[in-house]
Amino acid sequence: MKHILITSVTLIALAVTVPAAETKVVLGGVHNCCDTCAKGIEKAIGKVRDASVTSKGGTVTVTTKSKSEAKKAVEALNDAGYFGSIEDGEVAIKSSSPGAGADKKVKTATVSGAHNCCDKCRAAIKDAVKTVPGVTDTDVTAKAGSFKVTGEFSKADVIAAMNKAGFAVTVK
Repeated sequence: MKHILITSVTLIALAVTVPAAETKVVLGGVHNCCDTCAKGIEKAIGKVRDASVTSKGGTVTVTTKSKSEAKKAVEALNDAGYFGSIEDGEVAIKSSSPGAGADKKVKTATVSGAHNCCDKCRAAIKDAVKTVPGVTDTDVTAKAGSFKVTGEFSKADVIAAMNKAGFAVTVK
């Protein structure tokens, strides 16, 4: 009986001290042009319990204790205006949804949500929007929370171009 009790206590102690398996997600193509972008990435992930992040260039690696926390971390990154494609990991994220009717041509749209802390961000945003067929102009300025796009284009194409450039956005 004493032997069973000692064995049980030892097994419980080992179970408590064995760390849970980590979940790691590697995102590629994330916009990260300066120290302020990197700090924004860290701040976004820092809001998620037990999550850590490393970022180097356009690669962001998120490490958490669970898949659900990893998903929250990726969502927090998107909410902060960053977008990346998952290169490695166990977490699936849904891509930005342009909403119903987003393939219809529009003459103007307001884009918001992109991380836009400096002139390098502004230039990257402007370059991304220029790739959209039918866009003739944009009024993006550094540090602005939103900007207008004009021409004859689809909102879905704007979202796709911004995602490809590493930005998460909403287009209305």
